[in-house]
Amino acid sequence: MRGKHGDDHALPTGRAEFDLLRASAISACPPRLAHRPIVHPVMNEAYAAQIARDRNTRAAASGYVGSVMRLRVRALFLDRYTPQIVGGK
Repeated sequence: MRGKHGDDHALPTGRAEFDLLRASAISACPPRLAHRPIVHPVMNEAYAAQIARDRNTRAAASGYVGSVMRLRVRALFLDRYTPQIVGGK
């Protein structure tokens, strides 16, 4: 949802990603994991929950844990990118 200062996004995470975020006091995006070089926040929290449930909880690399973190991304940053539709053409 677009707000005055930015958009709210949801970030599906596994255990290792969550631990890195927590170690940063959840103030910065941590370095990416080798098996996940791209940060992929999504604009739909239900879809983020589906990713966390269906992918992260079944993956050893995620520690068989799935979480969804809500984050606000600054509008000035978002304006540099075009939203992409999953499975879109």
